Amino acid sequence: MVSRDTKVHLGTVGITLLVLLSVEYAGLLPESESTIGVIALASYGAIFGGAHLYLAIRGDDGMVPAAARWRYVATLAVVLVAGVVYVVAGSVVVGPVTIGTVALAVAGVAAATYLVTESIDAYRSSSV
Repeated sequence: MVSRDTKVHLGTVGITLLVLLSVEYAGLLPESESTIGVIALASYGAIFGGAHLYLAIRGDDGMVPAAARWRYVATLAVVLVAGVVYVVAGSVVVGPVTIGTVALAVAGVAAATYLVTESIDAYRSSSV
């Protein structure tokens, strides 16, 4: 039997791909590299985080607790925003560093923080 989580994930991926293919078929995608990058990041966000966001809003504790879903969605949002900043303004120099370097550092710190937080939460839940 297929779990509710799997059904929601498959639905989210299907809808995202259907929208992307429809927009491409209609010729509505722009030619700008940065715009295509932003659209790609938005589609990645919908594919990787859409189902978690939906299930977190519902408060559904299926295979993953709702609190862990919210942490995942928040981390994904930070990483995607950093990715958009990197794509749009990555080559702009501010002081001794580029904006892209700062965006990559923010994404890395967010990912590391997520891993540490999830590890601590998993340890606490297994110790009870």
